[in-house]
Amino acid sequence: MSRTPLHAQDHVIAERKRREKLSQRFIALSAVVPSLKKVAMDDYSSTSDESSCDQPNQELPEIEARVSEKHVLVKVHCERRQGCISKILNLIEKTNLIVLSNSVIPFGSSILDITIVAQMEGELPMTIEDLVKNLCRNLLNLI
Repeated sequence: MSRTPLHAQDHVIAERKRREKLSQRFIALSAVVPSLKKVAMDDYSSTSDESSCDQPNQELPEIEARVSEKHVLVKVHCERRQGCISKILNLIEKTNLIVLSNSVIPFGSSILDITIVAQMEGELPMTIEDLVKNLCRNLLNLI
């Protein structure tokens, strides 16, 4: 039994929606499960870009960002400072991103592990690498 062109097109559209929904769920899951590997994310993401902030001697902050279609996952591991979280969220929202969810987990007595899932409002005015560098620079200014 063969499909009509209309049925075939409907099937393709439905499959794209299913894959996009699955990709969004994996992004949300990776925000909750820190050990979820990039390999697993790439298997379910049709487009992916990643960048991280490499500080000399592995000093804080450590920042990693991933892009999948219109979603951005930002992970920040930084020292606990007054105003740190609000500054990060403010910087992200200034780059045409809408914060969908965030979680902040204290690690030890002076470190924060922050995960943010955001959605693009059109195009990013900068590359993902520039976003990470901007966050690193601004967080270093807090110290």
